[in-house]
Amino acid sequence: MELSEWVAVLSSTVSFATLTIVILELRLGRLQSKASALIEVHGKIERLVAIGLDKPELLEAISIGPPEKEALRSYLQLWLNQIELTYRLRAFGLYSKPYWESMELDISDFMTLPQMQTHWSNHCQYYPHDFREFLEKCQKQAFEAEPQTAEAPPETTQASTT
Repeated sequence: MELSEWVAVLSSTVSFATLTIVILELRLGRLQSKASALIEVHGKIERLVAIGLDKPELLEAISIGPPEKEALRSYLQLWLNQIELTYRLRAFGLYSKPYWESMELDISDFMTLPQMQTHWSNHCQYYPHDFREFLEKCQKQAFEAEPQTAEAPPETTQASTT
């Protein structure tokens, strides 16, 4: 091979590598934009609910039950939205594997709370299938991991020998 052929091969290789890097950068930029948009949407929802919690008359205007019950429902809904946001951001590679495993344990534990279980069972149909499967898996893991409490042995009283 002559020098001009080597230069052409090298030039083609560098061009291909540059094109690959540009495509990867564009993909990462798109993923970052999607993650930012998701966070922004959830932030707006959170602000709207916070306004309702701060001004019960607004919450009462859109509620179907007593304001106190609607405030609790809204608060639990904020938690579910936050969990879903966390779940969605996982797809963007935001969390390292050990951090995500720890986060999953926290979510599993949180989903065992009675109020959260009731709220989830009443509202799960509004969430995408993959998220429902994830939370159901978390709940199952949490209940399987709960330690079985053994009965304490009966107290023994020693008779006095004096």
